Amino acid sequence: MTTRWGYILLSCVLLSLMLPGCMKVVHVETTINHASKPEEARELLRRGQCDEARALVSPAVTPADSAGLALWGESCETEGNWEDAAGIWSGAKSLYPAAVEFHLHYWQSLLAMAREDEAIADSVHTLISNAGRQYAAGDGYRDMLLSYQSAVFIGDTTAEDRGDRLIEAFPDSQAVIDIVGGRYWDGLYPIWRDNEARIEYLTEFIRKYDKFSWRNSAWRALIAANGEMKDTAAVRREAVRWVASAPEDPYVLVTAASFMLDYGGSDSARSWAQRAYQLKDRLARPSHIPVEEWLLYGPQIRAGIPLQLAAIYLDEGDLPGAKRLADESLDLAKYGVDEYATAAAQRYLMGRI
Repeated sequence: MTTRWGYILLSCVLLSLMLPGCMKVVHVETTINHASKPEEARELLRRGQCDEARALVSPAVTPADSAGLALWGESCETEGNWEDAAGIWSGAKSLYPAAVEFHLHYWQSLLAMAREDEAIADSVHTLISNAGRQYAAGDGYRDMLLSYQSAVFIGDTTAEDRGDRLIEAFPDSQAVIDIVGGRYWDGLYPIWRDNEARIEYLTEFIRKYDKFSWRNSAWRALIAANGEMKDTAAVRREAVRWVASAPEDPYVLVTAASFMLDYGGSDSARSWAQRAYQLKDRLARPSHIPVEEWLLYGPQIRAGIPLQLAAIYLDEGDLPGAKRLADESLDLAKYGVDEYATAAAQRYLMGRI
């Protein structure tokens, strides 16, 4: 029964951190004050009522409002009116040069125009390339990010080097965290079904990006790949290394314990699950997971910590201990209709008890 239980809990924690990683959008910090954008205009734009939204935030009404300009430009993009959008973003980036988002939208609009009119494709490519080279001369966050993004937009071969420079200079920025995530998935997808290649790739990724929270996704995938290869020794070895890399992280501890249970390492699994439970109040959102995603999946992980230990106690015959922890987990498993979770795992364990 332990193996089945390990898979139930592991599938929960895998899902909790797998879905956000699939999104490769690079977030950028800007000076745009979105809080000032009229809620009514935003709702109208979401409904596709672009004219009505623009009437609330036209430059004539709010000529110096960055949020209004942003919504005005977004409304043109929604309609596919790329020429007007480019004009708006061009003016916006001149008014707010520190707002990286405005520069990116401007380039995006130009590229969309170029796709519709091949006659301007070369000039658009040259414009973005030249801008990227100019920004590459700077050593500030804005310049380095724009330099990198310009290369990405036009498929320039300098993108990787510029990205490396940005990663080294600003490792804690959200844009860098997203870049590392993009690299993670770009490298993993082509070899998804090749376990040997995955093991080699993930081992190198962990070595190169060990300071980023994406390493936990890599560790988890590496251990799973070794498991699919039926390499029990490798599963145990990598689980031990993973825990050693983050001995105070309750998520790492409880996930490694799940792997270890399935591959005969019950002593280590018990120790790690107990430690995860002791540290459960330290569970925090990893930097590569958006706040909205963590609000959805964090509670599942929090409920899974006592649940894992309850399963171990049950297998050891400690029914009172298992019951106490299962009750605690059930109390935490209060999921709404929007969450991809139920209390089925808790109910299953209670039935076994």
